[in-house]
Amino acid sequence: MTLFPATSKVLGSPKTSREMVRTGTHRARVLHETSKQKASYSIRAGCPFERMLREEVMSPTRSPREPLCPRDPFDILLGPRSVIVVGATNNPAKYGHMVVRSLVEIGFEGEMHLVNINRERILDRQSYGSVDEVPGEAETAVLVVPAQHVPVCLRQCGDKGVRLAVIISGGFNELEEEEGDRLYEEMLSIADQYGIRIIGPNTFGTVTPAGRFNGSFSTDFSRALPGKIALLSQSGGVAHILGYQAMREGVGLRSVVGLGNRANVEFKDLIRFFGEDDETAVIGLYLEGTDQPRELLQAAREVAPKKPVLAYKVGGSGAIAGPAQSHTGSMAGRYELYQGGLKQAGILWTESPQELMDAAKLFTIQEPIRGPRVAIMSIQAGAAIMLTDLCVSHGLEVARFSEETRHKVAELLPPKTFLENPVDMGFFWHPPVFVEVAKTLLKDPQVDILIMYTLAAAGPMTDIMKSIALETLPSRDPGKLLLFGTDISTYDLMAELGEIQSAGVPVFLAPERAIRSLVQKVKYERIRRHLLDSSPPPLF
Repeated sequence: MTLFPATSKVLGSPKTSREMVRTGTHRARVLHETSKQKASYSIRAGCPFERMLREEVMSPTRSPREPLCPRDPFDILLGPRSVIVVGATNNPAKYGHMVVRSLVEIGFEGEMHLVNINRERILDRQSYGSVDEVPGEAETAVLVVPAQHVPVCLRQCGDKGVRLAVIISGGFNELEEEEGDRLYEEMLSIADQYGIRIIGPNTFGTVTPAGRFNGSFSTDFSRALPGKIALLSQSGGVAHILGYQAMREGVGLRSVVGLGNRANVEFKDLIRFFGEDDETAVIGLYLEGTDQPRELLQAAREVAPKKPVLAYKVGGSGAIAGPAQSHTGSMAGRYELYQGGLKQAGILWTESPQELMDAAKLFTIQEPIRGPRVAIMSIQAGAAIMLTDLCVSHGLEVARFSEETRHKVAELLPPKTFLENPVDMGFFWHPPVFVEVAKTLLKDPQVDILIMYTLAAAGPMTDIMKSIALETLPSRDPGKLLLFGTDISTYDLMAELGEIQSAGVPVFLAPERAIRSLVQKVKYERIRRHLLDSSPPPLF
């Protein structure tokens, strides 16, 4: 079955698509003959920037060359040794100031060069009047200047050896206006000439906590913890929703990348990169639309057997085509086709940013599990019943305890305690008994997963949760999963819950969030086995 037709029209593409920019009538390709110092070029007659292209192509003093910086651009993304901020300013209301603060607050350890046309000191740091004045070379640049100045600044960055440019500036092809399209094409031509990879334009930026690099206008991300989740988002706003949840709940991030208009860095590129990155355990995608659906799906299929790829895509209501086009220059496309294609490629489909982040957290903490058989213990009977119902309705199995397990639990708990699954601990608050019951259930050969639910603010329950997490760890079968579901009345307890998660036990702040994440975990194990054991059908 042909899931995606040869044309990209079904999924939608911008009025001036990225493929047209690269291979269509607006192109300028330089072919050098070193012995003759000649060049040939091809541009459409009447192109508004024909003169600039002709000068660049035919000039004997300018020619495309090997970049000064030898590092791979995506390796630079994880921690550049030097950065130029173009458009830095002392005005705290402007993005150019926020980017500088972001780099300072995260503790950027490389060389930082600030460019401000007035050469003013910014956060007590020297600035230069132009990129050309910056001494030496640089690996990356963050551009926060009006769109009409981006081409000139990008060319100067190329002369400085920049391999990766984060272009926060908007005003390009997302506007569907002739001037924006022209600037976009000019920017791409310069990037091609110098071998520069572009994050953006029209992006919030990119953040890698472990590399102490916050190349964004969001200073909040400077507090993000290092971790193993790579988040790739078309929307800066949704990237913040995901990142803020991670920061609130003590979840570490490998990298957060706002792709924006995806000039020459697409989802497929970063999926493959983080798929090979040893410090990345899971990749999360927020999608509005893409002009390269087949390439995205192929990249995900290559990575899925090695690590999970989660996706959340807008468009189920059918009401977002126009807003998505004006947002990041890409039509949202048909939701059902995306859903089918992503699932076929082995990508885990999620229904909300929260579900994506919850599942990603579980994947960073827990190794593969043996199966879907769940045991439940709770101090609130109603919550235990609800968890049981959620398990069954989502396709999980409620485990049947062995006779040995039932006998041991009967010895540990008071008479007349319900000994079947779920186990009601509501009338026995002795911490050592909680630990022993948890150990007993985890040892049962018919149990793959143990969920313990409690109100974290109820009595000493956080201490009991810590004890269970730490004392079951040494004897826990690595193929079995222990997780906690809880509701808290105050965020003062978040630090304590973070300690539990650092012991290798994920904590979810609502019962249904725990179950949805667990379903994604079980689903991935099945998908992974299928992709490893068989040759999947073609995507197109």
